[in-house]
Amino acid sequence: MKTAIIGCGAISYVHVEALIRQGIDIVALCDIKKEKAQIIKEKHSLDCAIYTDYQQMLKVQEIEVVHICTPHYLHAQMAEYALAKNINVLLEKPASINEKEIDMLISAQANSKAQLGICFQNRYLEGNKDAKVFLQDKSICGITGTLFWCRDKDYYSLSGWRGTKEKEGGGVLINQAIHTLDLMIWLAGMPEYLTATVSNRHLQGIIEVEDTAECFWEIEKGNAMLYATTAASKNYPINIKIDSDSHTVEITGESCEIDGNKYSDSNISMVGKQYWGIGHYKLIEDFYSCLKEGRKFPIGIEEGAKALKMIFAIYKSEGQRIKI
Repeated sequence: MKTAIIGCGAISYVHVEALIRQGIDIVALCDIKKEKAQIIKEKHSLDCAIYTDYQQMLKVQEIEVVHICTPHYLHAQMAEYALAKNINVLLEKPASINEKEIDMLISAQANSKAQLGICFQNRYLEGNKDAKVFLQDKSICGITGTLFWCRDKDYYSLSGWRGTKEKEGGGVLINQAIHTLDLMIWLAGMPEYLTATVSNRHLQGIIEVEDTAECFWEIEKGNAMLYATTAASKNYPINIKIDSDSHTVEITGESCEIDGNKYSDSNISMVGKQYWGIGHYKLIEDFYSCLKEGRKFPIGIEEGAKALKMIFAIYKSEGQRIKI
């Protein structure tokens, strides 16, 4: 399939490497800074065109799939444009930075012949899949998720868009902990109400979004709790603990322990930063298999919007119980 990538920053390298390993034809790269696309083209010896205008690229180039790896505030509008041209879209998280954009993408998907997939790649890690299978016929009575990562001043100041409500949409929740929240929903279900607070612990005056968040909600037979911060001293593995009636499941990073029995991920080599994991490779593989076989990709906008709806409710909560 003929594929293009919009946005040639850090995460695009993971997409490029996965596509090359899977024999997918990359026909075009697009970035407003042409030199960033040129670096990728030369590094991987790609026979592809380079654009600085994504709309022009999608108008003149024959493209079947586009990967959108741009800053958050561009995601929804770019995906909508591609879907209107019946071009399949694999969209980096978050799919949107507000509720209006969720509705826009749902409408765009409904009116398109193409598919929209959202990159919640952690669902494809073996440890998480093992936990999902093990828990599917069990009653869950509690789930807790924690994320302790480090994001310093340079991480925000050098990007030109991170740390702003307008362009990032939020902080630790919408950028980092969205994956943890998605896994918790995937494993234990979507709640109806939540109570939460967000704060800026260590970058006051530098960013206008949260670096720390805590959220409580009820599940069918128990409670759930998420605590996430980028004010830690370094990046620790994400941890999720799930209690069923008679079992305990603990996911740490890419491994899963079920009542003392450990499961590990595959031996596909890492691309990119260690804490990203290898889920992108498997998600991209599944997305293209779905397109080739005419199957519906399991993480479309309706599924991908669940964590976002919780995040937008968290931002409104201010310590009060709120309906999602």
